[in-house]
Amino acid sequence: ALLMLLPYALVLWRQTPLQTLPKRYHWGWWATGVLTMLVTLLLWLLPMLLAVDGRLDPAYNAYRDNILMKQTVTRYANSWHHIKPFWYFLINVVPWAWLPLVVLLPWQWPHWRSAWRKNDARIVMPLGFVLLVLVFFSMSPGKRGVYILPALPMLALAMAPYMPHTADKKWLSRILWGIALLIGGSLFVLGLLGLVDTGPVAKLNQRYEVDGSGLFLTTGLAVLVALFAVRRRAGWQAWGVTMLVVWCSYSVGFASLLNPIRTPALVWQAID
Repeated sequence: ALLMLLPYALVLWRQTPLQTLPKRYHWGWWATGVLTMLVTLLLWLLPMLLAVDGRLDPAYNAYRDNILMKQTVTRYANSWHHIKPFWYFLINVVPWAWLPLVVLLPWQWPHWRSAWRKNDARIVMPLGFVLLVLVFFSMSPGKRGVYILPALPMLALAMAPYMPHTADKKWLSRILWGIALLIGGSLFVLGLLGLVDTGPVAKLNQRYEVDGSGLFLTTGLAVLVALFAVRRRAGWQAWGVTMLVVWCSYSVGFASLLNPIRTPALVWQAID
């Protein structure tokens, strides 16, 4: 959250005498936000530290050191797993995890360039935050897609003022419908291959000793049926239906399938 202060400082530095920001952008309001964040953190941090200091159990000290140092500083500066190259987020995460917004980027660029020239804080600040998040987490050797998730709402905010100019375009509707069709078709084909014990799904089944072929097949089939139930030009509706089917399938089916092999489940089994 503190990364937002840098784009804010940039906007202040670039403003002209004829371009004054509203009072809600002044430092006092931002200082209040930072103070609120720190107080919220202390509501957890202080009781935790007091609880650790009040006990002689080494497990409490290990928890404190792990949560305050290993899972933060060490994980960022000297990560021990999920080692990925610098460009991992841009090549392996953003193109699919930021759909459908990533499709709009080429048509948003002219608007953003104009907003930069005008020093429009509505655009400069959220976009600055997005760039800083990408750079900050790309510098760490350990990378996971969820690390850059906080940047996605800010990207949506930066796009929002210009969505009326692009959201109803025919080409966009066709692109979204095509991507949704690709998702549904891919899931269906992967499920079929898994049923005959070949392809990526079959390897996952063998690795985790589960059988997810049927879920892939039914999810893909449900997406395809839903797509052909809506008009071909209704790209946004097609995308919404696709996401609804995929995430419902994941939360009800895939999550239940993976739950026994997740670390927390194994821990509770060991405790029992």
